[in-house]
Amino acid sequence: MSDAYRQSALLLHGVGEADRNWILAQLAAEEREPLTQHLIELKGLGMPVDGSLAARFLTQPLTQKDVREVKSAECKTFPDASVEAIHLLFEGEPMWLIAAVLSIRTWPWHDAFINKLDTSRREQIRIEMRESVPIKLGLALVSRLEARLPNAVDEAERLPIVSPPLTSFSQQIHRFARKWF
Repeated sequence: MSDAYRQSALLLHGVGEADRNWILAQLAAEEREPLTQHLIELKGLGMPVDGSLAARFLTQPLTQKDVREVKSAECKTFPDASVEAIHLLFEGEPMWLIAAVLSIRTWPWHDAFINKLDTSRREQIRIEMRESVPIKLGLALVSRLEARLPNAVDEAERLPIVSPPLTSFSQQIHRFARKWF
């Protein structure tokens, strides 16, 4: 397991500080601690920050082993989530993350989610989705989001139900009259 943490730390060392901090903040404490220790070690050794290492790793093609892992990866609750829960889950997340999750597969709630966004956010996500995202990265993001999904579902269930406004009786009569006259 230590080799995996070392490799991950080496990749994290090559990304920008804000991205590195965000990624570390998403991890559970037991995952974050060893990575942080390895990052401190790399900095102490004077290892230069090299973003090309992370870029090469993330853009390399999937191997047959990767394809088998992706096919066997099971998204348990994410596909069946309500659009409201997905909106709450993505609230405050960066556009690249939302685009990454949307681009790895067609989710049952995809169209409804996109249609609920304002025009500006919808266009930003479409632009972000033009960039290819490594499937393994997307699945790792989904795995983390699935862990947070129960809280979003609970919150969505507490939201008040908003009914469409009722039209007045006179408006209904007016429409009916237009049809017949």
